[in-house]
Amino acid sequence: MWLKNGINKDAGLTLIEVLVTIAILGIIIIPLSSFFITTAKINNESRDKFKATLIAQKFIEDLKLSDSIVEGETQYKVENYDVIVNITNISDLSESESSFYDTIVDYDVKIEIDKDNQNYISIYDKDDNLLAKDYISVEAKIDIAMIDSFITINIYDNNSLLSTTNIENNGDEGSLILNILGDMDFVINSNNQTENDLIIYFCKSGTSTSNYSFYNLGGKVTRYENILILDNKSESSLKGLYKVDVEVKKDGNTLEQITGYKLLTN
Repeated sequence: MWLKNGINKDAGLTLIEVLVTIAILGIIIIPLSSFFITTAKINNESRDKFKATLIAQKFIEDLKLSDSIVEGETQYKVENYDVIVNITNISDLSESESSFYDTIVDYDVKIEIDKDNQNYISIYDKDDNLLAKDYISVEAKIDIAMIDSFITINIYDNNSLLSTTNIENNGDEGSLILNILGDMDFVINSNNQTENDLIIYFCKSGTSTSNYSFYNLGGKVTRYENILILDNKSESSLKGLYKVDVEVKKDGNTLEQITGYKLLTN
């Protein structure tokens, strides 16, 4: 049927109309395709990162619980991931009859957290003299500040100050040992206002389920974390403290790096 203007209403689309339609669809589809491709790539990268983290954590935990380890670098293949484990002895105790603390650390102060799950935080000097003992009923926070020749430790419970302990360190680097023995969760803040290093050793019992958050509010702080306290082991059987670095790669790209520490016995 022909209309008055001469256009056949039963006729199909013209070539120009088809081209315009294709162009419009292209404008819509191409960005959508790019979006879906990018989303899929991000999801794959997130999945790879998550898997790499699980692999690295498992290697750390297995090595911490192992009775023996081999120094040096070892490479493994886990599914499509390359795992590089590097183990270094950072303190040899094999020739020493001293305790772990006396040999590894010339420490200034030791903090015991939740010993025997009794909700106490105790502070000792290097001669094992008790300096403070605070009961935590709500939420524990430990503030550590190194100023001039002193280390100051403030213990809080739910932001209420319980005690302040000052330890003289003669203007040298400061060393602290945190023995995490129970199930108490806590927050620890450090603030080093000197040019020397503040060293903190995080030692955790194998039976502890405690979690903590660490915040460096300023200054140089060196942390040794994930040091496993070997329960029921005599001090005379200590052999060395080892640093364990685990790196997980895929297709040559590093996805995860985790460092742990292991105290090995004879």
